[in-house]
Amino acid sequence: PSGAPDNPLAGLYRFKKGFGAEFTEFIGDYDLPFSPVRYFLWQWGMAAYEKYLNYVKHKQMGQEEN
Repeated sequence: PSGAPDNPLAGLYRFKKGFGAEFTEFIGDYDLPFSPVRYFLWQWGMAAYEKYLNYVKHKQMGQEEN
C-alpha cells in the first residue's frame, strides 16, 4: 500500500491516490456455517473435487508428452 515501485499494483495505487483515496485494511472474510454437517460435507466435497481436477490435469499433461 505504500506505493513501492516494485509492487505490481503501484500504478493503480498512485492513480487512486490522485483522487484522494485512502488505504483501508478490512478484517477479511470468514465462514459462518448455519449447518455444521452441511458445511463439513461441502468442504470435503470441494477438496475431493479439486483433487480430481488436479488428477485429470496431470493425466492429460502426461498424455500430451507421449
